[in-house]
Amino acid sequence: MRILFLIIALLFLGCQNGTNDSDSAELGTPIRNGYPFYLQNGKIKWFDGAKFLFKTTSPNEYNETAKFSYEGFKKAIEFASSKKYFSMWFVKEWFDNGAPSDWYEWSDIQKAMDEGKIPVFIFYYFGDSLTQMPTQDEIDDYYQAADTFANYISKLKGEKIIIIEPEFNKNFIVNDENNSKTMAGIFSNAIDIIKSKIKDAKFSLCMMDTGKRNANETYPECGYANCALGDKSEWIKSYSVYKYLLDKIDFISFQEMVSQFSRDPDNPGTQDDPNLIHYTDSQIGIDYLAKRVENLSAFLHDTYKKPVLLAYVAIASGTWDDKNSNGQIDDGEFNKDGWDNKIYNFYNQMYQNRYTLYKKGLIAYIPMALIDDPQHDINGWQFFNKNEYHLGLIETSAKDEEDTALYGDLKFKAEIK
Repeated sequence: MRILFLIIALLFLGCQNGTNDSDSAELGTPIRNGYPFYLQNGKIKWFDGAKFLFKTTSPNEYNETAKFSYEGFKKAIEFASSKKYFSMWFVKEWFDNGAPSDWYEWSDIQKAMDEGKIPVFIFYYFGDSLTQMPTQDEIDDYYQAADTFANYISKLKGEKIIIIEPEFNKNFIVNDENNSKTMAGIFSNAIDIIKSKIKDAKFSLCMMDTGKRNANETYPECGYANCALGDKSEWIKSYSVYKYLLDKIDFISFQEMVSQFSRDPDNPGTQDDPNLIHYTDSQIGIDYLAKRVENLSAFLHDTYKKPVLLAYVAIASGTWDDKNSNGQIDDGEFNKDGWDNKIYNFYNQMYQNRYTLYKKGLIAYIPMALIDDPQHDINGWQFFNKNEYHLGLIETSAKDEEDTALYGDLKFKAEIK
């Protein structure tokens, strides 16, 4: 009896100190509409991505996949099924292909929602193609896409989150007041279109974290001891759009995408002939990323007085050592696992700091991808070049660009709590 009383007292004190699970920033999970896997007979089969959300899913349901790993699937299912928030992407290609009705298995999504999980729908329409103000025809297509999207998910009953146009804060928008107001009006109309069909959703607009990141830079405008910890002068630029939408959105969201190498932002080159640049740990501020997330969450929460969501975070796991200094990724220069320890450190720090993060306004943070995709953006802009294929939490032996599907030898890059 004395031991039982002590346990109850400790639980009570934990809740009083704000350290119960409901007062912590939650790690979510990303889910694709489907995952293509090679089978043992060499053919390709698509498996419903939503199946990962259920503890009742057995790893043996995937035992026909080539190089099948029971432990790999077991860990993937345990990870995904234990999360409250799960994200799903709707990209422009879905609309261009006629919004196929089999994009997601809605009965599984509804089942997950009935179990208390909350879907985060990422309405990623313009994306990288938004390089200048859209034409009226493009705006009309955007509104039609919003209507199609609303009709598609209106069948789902229960709480849902809708992220409108991630990465909206391009320079040509936030640095021009007229463009800011025009784009805010376009986003506002899209929200109204979706709200007319869906009454049980919360909305957000998602900004990029485009600020300086160098730990050796101490510009006063960054607002912190060094710029790896944050860049308030850049973050506040998004206010030029957010200020028009504060009565339309329920929370503020942002994204984090970090890689040891990328296109040179100042001289990116062409799609077929990119100019690549790689960074030291200090230059990209990777070891400060968890603290930067905390600072940005607090900045957004204090500025807009709304909850904050890290809609997607991607830490590309590959590293590049340009041994011959020719600016090209040659054989033997790329290590697909070079940043696995950075992934572990980030998520471990986020877990250890989950109560503080919640107090700073962050309700949840969701990885961008569960499993690496050997075809991700293969004919697109590919800002991270070869690292576009290494944005997930799980890797397989599928080869970049060559393989069109995954193998069943799933392996987490880091033990994520």
